[in-house]
Amino acid sequence: MARYAHDIGAFFSGHGDLASGAADSVAPFEATVSPFCSSVPTMNDRQSNRGDLLNGIARSLGRRLSVYTALYHAALADQLGLNMTDLNALDLILELESVTAGQLAELMSVSSGGITTVIDRLERAGFVEREKDPSDRRIVVVHPVAERCEEISRFLSSITREITAISAAYDHNELAAIHDFLVQSIRTLKSETLRLRIESHQNGAANARKPKGEPKSKSSP
Repeated sequence: MARYAHDIGAFFSGHGDLASGAADSVAPFEATVSPFCSSVPTMNDRQSNRGDLLNGIARSLGRRLSVYTALYHAALADQLGLNMTDLNALDLILELESVTAGQLAELMSVSSGGITTVIDRLERAGFVEREKDPSDRRIVVVHPVAERCEEISRFLSSITREITAISAAYDHNELAAIHDFLVQSIRTLKSETLRLRIESHQNGAANARKPKGEPKSKSSP
């Protein structure tokens, strides 16, 4: 199951293979989204100024990545017969390979009852299985089901081909730099997510302690 951790980044971009015979129905959709696709920067559009380049990476491309990440997730969830919460949970289970229900609930900021419902749906769909922790039978551990999760690889195949083609424009050192940049960016996103959640919990606790009628504190921008 370790190889799924390497594939997990593909959950955040790209698209799945189109079903056979669907070309006619796809054409109007392609015409609709083509103005958005044409606005994506190419190599010729790269900024020569370092400050402008960094600003473009952190803000413009970051926002676009967030938008298309959400759209891709929605499309992938639909293909797999899941909702977004289920897909996010499956994403984490695939990355971690083994996680307790409590840990998953904490990572997703979901109640214990809510995460039980999510795991129930994933188990019924065949994507995960539960087992008791051998060292503590009170703890439920959730694992991905390899055979069922192989279906996800079918949707990742097209982006793998495209990334392979794009990589031909870069030498080994450039690809190594891109890889390192993405790894560090993911680490930053994880830490920032944790920071925001801690801040939210702290604000919630502070508001709960305030006397009635006193204005509630707002999160820092």
